[in-house]
Amino acid sequence: MSNENSNLRVGSAGAGLFVGDKQILGGVRNITIGSYGNLIIIINRSNVIKRISFDYREDITLVPTQVCSIYSPGADAGMVAIDNIKCNISSADILEDGTQTFKYEANMIYESGNYFAQIGSIDTYDLRVIEIME
Repeated sequence: MSNENSNLRVGSAGAGLFVGDKQILGGVRNITIGSYGNLIIIINRSNVIKRISFDYREDITLVPTQVCSIYSPGADAGMVAIDNIKCNISSADILEDGTQTFKYEANMIYESGNYFAQIGSIDTYDLRVIEIME
């Protein structure tokens, strides 16, 4: 079967998975920071490089399609926009009293220097998934 006229192609040697001319998987090395604690996942779905900071301690540069997983070890911590970003944020929390919450915020706009995803020390389990759109 030839894929010359196909809208779906898989790059050679792990180059990525494409639909048409848009890469949807692979091709970049993902980033993991830490190994335990609450999880923040950042996905750069925009077509430009974006820079963020993990609680002003570590600057992170994300190229398009790159994913960063950050484990926060229980202290109050947050993500700070270095570049302006527009993103969707999904949050899931289990509080000390067992209360569970889920929240989805679409098309959130954060200017440089603003916190955009925080994890609190009072939560027993937190998960944040941030999709950077622009």
